[in-house]
Amino acid sequence: MQARRVLIIIGGLILVIGSRLPWISAPVLYGVEGPASEAIEIGWEGSGYITGGIGLILLLVGIFWKGRTGKRYSIPSAILATLAVLVVIGCFYRVLEIDPNEGFLRATDVGIYVTFIGGLLALVGAVCRISMNQERQGPILLIIVISSGLMLALLLGRVRTASPSLEPITPHAVAADAQPVVIDTDMTADDWLAILYLLGRSDVDVQAITVTGAGEAHCSAGTRNALNLVALAGRPEIPVACGREAPLEGDHAFPTEWRERVDDLLGLTLPENSRETSSESAVELLTRIIQRSPQKVHLITLGPLTNVGEVLEAEPGLVMNLEMITVMGGAVEVAGNVGPSSNIENEVAEWNFYVDPRAAAEVFGSGAPITLVPLDATNYAPVTIEFYRRLERDRTTSVAEFVYRVLAAQEEYVRLGSYYFWDPLAAAIATEEGLGTFQKISLIVVEEEGAESGRTLESERGVIIRVAMTADRERFEALFLDAVNGRLP
Repeated sequence: MQARRVLIIIGGLILVIGSRLPWISAPVLYGVEGPASEAIEIGWEGSGYITGGIGLILLLVGIFWKGRTGKRYSIPSAILATLAVLVVIGCFYRVLEIDPNEGFLRATDVGIYVTFIGGLLALVGAVCRISMNQERQGPILLIIVISSGLMLALLLGRVRTASPSLEPITPHAVAADAQPVVIDTDMTADDWLAILYLLGRSDVDVQAITVTGAGEAHCSAGTRNALNLVALAGRPEIPVACGREAPLEGDHAFPTEWRERVDDLLGLTLPENSRETSSESAVELLTRIIQRSPQKVHLITLGPLTNVGEVLEAEPGLVMNLEMITVMGGAVEVAGNVGPSSNIENEVAEWNFYVDPRAAAEVFGSGAPITLVPLDATNYAPVTIEFYRRLERDRTTSVAEFVYRVLAAQEEYVRLGSYYFWDPLAAAIATEEGLGTFQKISLIVVEEEGAESGRTLESERGVIIRVAMTADRERFEALFLDAVNGRLP
């Protein structure tokens, strides 16, 4: 057997093996949690891609043996070499966690397929090294060339084609004894997940969504995205209104680039809701829903408390018809997240309270029953790469598919360990208290401008607040997956 043919067969086999190594990691990872899991996964991926690279080198040495390319391999070899080089570069980019957002270098799963197919094509070409006349060589070469072209077309289609549109789901019936809920949100990405979680429960009756324009999304984009989100969940009739676009006091704001991304829905799409934003303001809608509800309302807040602070300042009697205000915000015994994620000199505040500390203080002092879900609890619920992979395999509804696309758009932050289930955890604790452990703490919110503005501070001068201090991540993840996949009763 010629040395050239041996190299091609060995290179092809190594390419095939290399393409399979990342897939083999799935059963290895099953049931493994925490940083060890990610380390194993990256290790297997790296091994697969490095092995594939070695196979590619051997394959190309065989193909271009003694500086010339055999007729049998000329066109398919050029296609294979181009694809394989792009795949190997893209895979190394991913292992190094510097993958771009578009194009071939993003196509990690497609890259595995192409490497696998490339190895098979090389093996086919080598096995076909039977002496034949020119007339019989032509059809074999044509078959290989056409197959390579089809694989290239498939690759381009998978990488470049936009995700299919999502269809609204058929919602479950809301239970007769469901808890009336109003959601106040700034319509950032994790808010979308929290809202879909709540809409996935039959024991929750979402009666309205109010958007704070002082938060991450601007009013026009935030309300439109909220309307389309409830349309996806099969509840297009839920009224949506927006409030003021500035904090009650001061000029704190989220970074402009963050606001632009959520306004644009991270580049994703939702079904269009034919309904318009409510003619009422957020304060008017909140007032009407709470005042007229025959049952006490649970108010769940997922952003800066501007709308809630304003309505409770204007109508303090509303607290009498509030079952609870569950607030995602603050950092009690842990560091804040403002300074680490921006160039702002503030290491103690959480973003929702930093943007409008006056509103947070107003809500604390309103006399309403409050459950606070601060960073202390949400730090227990990072979005892990294991969960991301689990969701990738378990997305049976349009809602779950949208959640997956949201996390896919944030995959860089997931892999870095800097993305958390902030608002989804708060929404889940509002419905399942057993997910957290709680302490009653006397708290104030620092309103003064400076390096501690927006800080949640324990103080004898404060108000007794029920604070979630820890969270059960595994139980939360299972509950969240059941909700977005429509498996909750």
